[in-house]
Amino acid sequence: MDFLKNTFRVELWLRPVFLILLLCFCVPTNSDAQYKYDYEWLFGYNGEDWNEPRFAINLLSFHSNPPDTIRTSLVGSTGVATTVSLADSNGDILFYSNGCRLFNSDGSMVEGGEVLLNGPMYNQFCYIDDIRIEYYPTWIQSRFILPMDENDSLFFFLYHRWELTHNTDFEEPRGIVAFDLHLGKIENSENGYRMKSPEVILGQMMSNGNMAAIKSNLPDHWWIIVPPHIENNFEIIHLGPKGVDTVYTYFAEFPEFLENKFLTAGQSAVCPNGKKYALWSPADTAGTLIFDFDRTTGELSNMQHLPHPERDSFVLGISSGGGGAAISPSGRFLY
Repeated sequence: MDFLKNTFRVELWLRPVFLILLLCFCVPTNSDAQYKYDYEWLFGYNGEDWNEPRFAINLLSFHSNPPDTIRTSLVGSTGVATTVSLADSNGDILFYSNGCRLFNSDGSMVEGGEVLLNGPMYNQFCYIDDIRIEYYPTWIQSRFILPMDENDSLFFFLYHRWELTHNTDFEEPRGIVAFDLHLGKIENSENGYRMKSPEVILGQMMSNGNMAAIKSNLPDHWWIIVPPHIENNFEIIHLGPKGVDTVYTYFAEFPEFLENKFLTAGQSAVCPNGKKYALWSPADTAGTLIFDFDRTTGELSNMQHLPHPERDSFVLGISSGGGGAAISPSGRFLY
């Protein structure tokens, strides 16, 4: 437990904000503008380590400007560093998860989503006897739900597994490893939504989070970018309504400074038109990586490396590993 608490530690020091001008002017693609899958978000409390009185899950609604914060009748955790929820095409909340289970909007469990994983980490943090305080401890952008058609009838739930290294067959010097990317298909039926038994679509070690989903040029298809942990292999997955179409590996040409760096913490971001992919990784002073991305072929190319400003003074466990990355609506600026 102490190891996990130290892993998630974020120092509350002020850090500089860097504004980066991208080389292209990214005009957003408006193919999904009529849909509102991201109009409602759910936030609960921080699992079992939350020492304050329990409170209801809050809903952040973007149906108005400025957004509204609404207290719901739901009570429980929605995770720690990672929380996931998805609205339907009309913008009404549909699913959410704490990493242990998948829930409907009314707090009932989605059939087939009662147990998402197994293993020592799951058994330690996920309690079927008190789902109000359970959570699965993963990093940001380590799970998300994707709409796979225009009728709210098919969704894909992607998430990976975390374990302490000594409970796996992997060698990882920092003591914790992410692996086994799962895909669960959520289908609508006469009796409500049901998730089929998830399958592992990527069984190797990967970054603790920072995955990105980018709309393909094919209707109802997505590209998934899975960053590496300590190597230079970015896994690119093409998903369609029937499942995985393509998986290929892009080996980035890292400068010598990036060799054996951990691409963890931080956050990834995608240009609104999907033509730029950025990965900001401060925890091991890796810095920021910017790639061109082809939504037709899934190809990453033309990597640019922007060094981390703390590269010479970073202290593991003391310097901040927190923060985030975002690209402006115009696509010109990376924050």
